Amino acid sequence: MLGFKTGGFLTLLIFLVLVTVASTTTKYWVHWLSVTIMCAILFMVNMIFEDSSFVFDPFMDLKKIVELTMVTGSEEEFLAHVQSVWCDT
Repeated sequence: MLGFKTGGFLTLLIFLVLVTVASTTTKYWVHWLSVTIMCAILFMVNMIFEDSSFVFDPFMDLKKIVELTMVTGSEEEFLAHVQSVWCDT
């Protein structure tokens, strides 16, 4: 299954590189370049964390993060720490 995912990413990246090169004669080449760079970075992160520990979900429930990352201490202490760090301005 990992081969299909890697192959799909590489196919998408090759397509995006071709579209970016083709769009250099227009004023939208910077937009295509930013999309290509974003996909390339996602591919690199996916290769680094290929054991499925990477989740590209900005709306992930904080309690799931607690379950994944908490090693010591109680859940309430961790949530209080996260809230104090993220909510204090």
